[in-house]
Amino acid sequence: THLAAGVNSLTAGVPAVPGAIRPIWQRPGPPPPPGAGRGKAQWLSLHGKSGVVPDMEYLFFGDRTMGWREGLAVKFSVRVAGDEVVIRPTDRTWINRPHPDGAGGSAIWSFWYGYNSEICDRQRMAQGVPTNYTERRNLWILDWVGRHYQTDPNRWYCSGSSMGGCGTISFGLRHPDLFAALHAHVPIVSYTYLGSGSAKRLEAACWGGPITEDVKTNEGVPLLDRMNGTKFVRESDADLPPLFVVHGRRDASIPWENNPPFYRAMNEARQALAVYWDDGEHPTAGKDAPADVKAWTQQFRQFRLDQSFPAFANTSASRDPGNGNPDDGDIVGWINRGLSWREIEDEPDHYAITILAEYPGLEYPLRTDVTLRRVQKFRTAPGERLSVRIGDAPPAQIAAAARGRITIPAIAIPSPAGVRLKIFRINR
Repeated sequence: THLAAGVNSLTAGVPAVPGAIRPIWQRPGPPPPPGAGRGKAQWLSLHGKSGVVPDMEYLFFGDRTMGWREGLAVKFSVRVAGDEVVIRPTDRTWINRPHPDGAGGSAIWSFWYGYNSEICDRQRMAQGVPTNYTERRNLWILDWVGRHYQTDPNRWYCSGSSMGGCGTISFGLRHPDLFAALHAHVPIVSYTYLGSGSAKRLEAACWGGPITEDVKTNEGVPLLDRMNGTKFVRESDADLPPLFVVHGRRDASIPWENNPPFYRAMNEARQALAVYWDDGEHPTAGKDAPADVKAWTQQFRQFRLDQSFPAFANTSASRDPGNGNPDDGDIVGWINRGLSWREIEDEPDHYAITILAEYPGLEYPLRTDVTLRRVQKFRTAPGERLSVRIGDAPPAQIAAAARGRITIPAIAIPSPAGVRLKIFRINR
């Protein structure tokens, strides 16, 4: 309340010029120097709805693309530890009024997507537009941390549980150019009104009431389509990031009804997916999962953007998730559990890889379709003829599919030692 020139105010004015947004260090002592994460993995860790990030290191003020008004304050945490740089942003957005679904009174959760452009005034929300503000500010944070700390751009990962898992699906899966792989624990895969209605999670922040098909986002598409993971997977032509998921059938927060269609869409699209489910509730799902499933939290970080990988489909040992009714299908089960690989050779003239399958109780032989994803050098044209040799079997001929993708069906894995797969071009 008292201004003292040279103490708590300037003695003279300073010129104001436009400049780039710059995070402000918030902790005692100096920040890690630029380049402190050189060559390290970059991991985006998204918190759940009830979670907060204590002692966040950075504060910045976003531009108009990142919030309902210019200059909204955003905090995030960056920790350099071991071989990785861990980023933990916050999903909270302060809206200048009390909110019925508020976090801390006048703040809302956006489920890592965004919210209505008129969120500050409940009466104007019907004239507003659901906008992906949270995704935009996360993209800015990822870019700044990557450039400032000089992380390895081929080893970016995203994971989260509950609302954090929801963001891993809706945000992480949409950025195959950024993320090498994803891990989502009890996520909403599609926002619909099936079961207990996961779409209700978007109502408070995005619309203020039931969301109809004519409610469109700033991207010009219906919000329910934009947040429908099953629809996205079916329509995507990209090599999506490998996705590891854990669900519980009795999860009241995450309706089971959406999950089997999503699993099947990933399988039909031959995208990389590993799933485990049990009869657990929201806080207990996966608690008693086998050790090899719990190891997925580390396994997903073996992927790289500059390295190809196999996507598995129609695996013989996979269980049946049922029709969406929590009582239908295998109550405890998995898809593509235990599948892995080693010794990739991705060269202009040939491709080779050893396919592995192992977990306690697995009965051999296991059969699975293998689709090569993120191929680096062994690029093929649609319809190109190829020679394939599986283990010691005689070579067989196949043709590359649309976009030149290669799928080898029903590969038999006879033992824990795996099977070697070799592919060559056929000289014309």
